Amino acid sequence: MPAELLRIIERHTRQRGVPGAIWNPHTAQHACFINTIIRAGSSFDRTPTRTTPRPRPPLHLPAPLGDASHRQGGQRPRPPRRTRAAPVRCGMSERTPRGAVPARVDKNNRVAFYPSGLAGVGSRRYHRASSAVEAESFADGIISLGRGGRPLETHYTEPAFMAMKAFLTHLQNTGQPRGTWAQYRSNWNCWMPKEVALARCCDLYELHWASVFTAAVENGASVGTLSAITRTLGALMTFGMHHGYFQSEPFGPTRMRRDVVRAAKQAAIGRDGDNATGITIDLCPHADEISEYADALEMVYPGYGRRLVLLAFRCGARIMELAALRDDDLDPDQLTVAIGAQLDRNRPWPATRLPKNHKPRVADLWGIGEDNARSLIADARNRPGPHAGWLFPPLPGVTNWADKLSHLATDAARACSWKDTWTFHWTRHSYAAYSLAPTTRGGYCLCMWCRHPSGMPTPPPPNAPTSRSSPATPTSCGCSPPGP
Repeated sequence: MPAELLRIIERHTRQRGVPGAIWNPHTAQHACFINTIIRAGSSFDRTPTRTTPRPRPPLHLPAPLGDASHRQGGQRPRPPRRTRAAPVRCGMSERTPRGAVPARVDKNNRVAFYPSGLAGVGSRRYHRASSAVEAESFADGIISLGRGGRPLETHYTEPAFMAMKAFLTHLQNTGQPRGTWAQYRSNWNCWMPKEVALARCCDLYELHWASVFTAAVENGASVGTLSAITRTLGALMTFGMHHGYFQSEPFGPTRMRRDVVRAAKQAAIGRDGDNATGITIDLCPHADEISEYADALEMVYPGYGRRLVLLAFRCGARIMELAALRDDDLDPDQLTVAIGAQLDRNRPWPATRLPKNHKPRVADLWGIGEDNARSLIADARNRPGPHAGWLFPPLPGVTNWADKLSHLATDAARACSWKDTWTFHWTRHSYAAYSLAPTTRGGYCLCMWCRHPSGMPTPPPPNAPTSRSSPATPTSCGCSPPGP
């Protein structure tokens, strides 16, 4: 080792207060001194061959404990974490964290968005679009709000009845059938407590939901009415969350609401007994009351009103299905009524559409309705003009015959001694009740093959054949079903 290097080491050990101590390069207290020794010794190891010595990288060793220098010089600094910036707009193929953008489109065309137009500001809500194009358009509109657009209008502090009013107006403006929004309006007006209707949209909790069904059960609502109230409130909730009336789902969690409705239906069944889940012959209009209603409808629909009610009572068809019947739909010989269409309420007469549930069917006609059916067929075939072939033609000058006929039927029910709850549809309930009830209770207890009263004192057994394709077996009235 060169003499200059030895002198440097000796001088350093004397300064440390350990004369004659052996220098150990592995001790922690001399670790910071090694760099100085290496730099000093590099100029003595060899004779430089160039004017400027070649630089060597410094040797970095761990620093003594407690020294903060190892955080910078002792270890190589880690590179910063690479993060992906949030995209300006979100498409269906992009995967972005929640809250990173004001609107995000999912694969099922559902848009998660913030009404404020700013990511993370306010409560996130959801909008279900019918197509990917509509979902992207809705998301673009939300994102534009965060770039200086006008914020979405909210109605959180308005009373609940204002949300219902806006909902009914929306249904009418979008061309929904009158029967849909009229039923919603009737359910709201009849069964909604005042304290719930006046509560603010942002203050509707589980207590309000429970009070609606508690009051309905106390006021005599049936199981079917409770289901109708549930559908009405469900439709209102969907509209309110999409149009700024509800920040989130009102009336509490879904499970709690279902438990309340289930308990209310059980209470209605316990109160009404068998009448809670079925309509018996005691609840339906009797034959003399049907005749009175037929005379009342004849006054406002001359020539056809009485025959319309009697045909409905004897085949169980709905009023719009009867209005769409033609001369070839009735078969007096086989006592059948082919129901394959109903009048379309959204288009002028004679537009039709498929019957309820989109299922055409063949209804059975009572034998006592044979003469009525033949008279209707004869009049339809002898009638000239565009009304030829229709069993129940519209009144002169009427274009929306579906709504007009419904109004005439309602006015006739109020003009006679019918109950306030009875409508034209109760002729369908009477048909079913009289068909199945035994003769001892005033029913016909019909033979399912000849459509004539069988005279049985009790209803037929549940396994009795009810279709023409069933195997031929004798019935109690003595007739045999036709062969295949």
